[in-house]
Amino acid sequence: YSFGGPAKCPMEELQGQAKAIEEAAAASSSSSGAEKQSSQLDELLPKSGLVYSEKGSLSEVLCKPKIMPIKSLSIQRQEERRQALADQAESEREAAAAGGGELR
Repeated sequence: YSFGGPAKCPMEELQGQAKAIEEAAAASSSSSGAEKQSSQLDELLPKSGLVYSEKGSLSEVLCKPKIMPIKSLSIQRQEERRQALADQAESEREAAAAGGGELR
């Protein structure tokens, strides 16, 4: 709180700062290319009110490890198909051997 003059609403102060930023941006966009590179926006902090900073509380969050299958589903399906074809070929051989015929 300031006691030197009339108290300003924090919202009015922020709106004034936003207007100043817009005017600075408009002025810098109309200037030459060399001036654009050298000019930087100054950091504006409110003169009253609360300022929140959460930089210190940011940290990495580790998740619980997930159990992944050693073989993917598509590889398992391919192996099942190959095994089924091998079983079918073996049963045909046994049937041909039992019947006395030859395989083609």
